[in-house]
Parts: sequence; C-alpha cells; structure tokens
Amino acid sequence: MYTKIIDIVDFPKSGKYVHCVNGNEILVLEIDGEFYAFDNLCTHEEWGLENGEVDNYEIECELHGGRFCVKTGRATCFPAVDPLSIYPIKSSGGSIYLELPLE
Repeated sequence: MYTKIIDIVDFPKSGKYVHCVNGNEILVLEIDGEFYAFDNLCTHEEWGLENGEVDNYEIECELHGGRFCVKTGRATCFPAVDPLSIYPIKSSGGSIYLELPLE
C-alpha cells in the first residue's frame, strides 16, 4: 500500500529528502524528475547517505567512498558489497507516495 510522504512542491531543492518510518530512515532522491527510495544507511559501516554525492544514478557514501545504484540498490564500488534495500515510490497528483515496509 502506498502512503503519501510529501507534496512535490515541498520536496527540498537539494533533491534529497529523508523520511522516517518505523524507526528507520528512508532516503528519497529526485533525479531528472524521477524519484528513488532506499535505506539511508551505507551497508558497509551504517553511515547516513543523505550527504553523499550523486552522480550517474549512483550515490557515494562520504565515509569510505562506497557507492550504490539508486535504481536497484546494488553496491557498485568497494568497500560496499551488500545492496541497499530499495522501496517502491511514485508521484501522482502533485504528491510523492512510498510503499512502506510492514512492521
């Protein structure tokens, strides 16, 4: 089930938004008008990804340089090897909706 998390007009100009659900942080990115959602923790050292650089649909962890594909969650650069959990996301009617994990 999709749940509204934010109106598109309120989405930060930085292209990054952290949404907390069930005690977990989910990072939402906007790239070229498309939205992507995944855990806001690097799987290598459990470091927040919200300040990481985004380039060519990859986000880089600022701590050790591990990178992940924002579309699939796949780790694309060592030292990260485990994928990120990704979440279905869509925009409709001026809002962004996320399919939230069940508790």
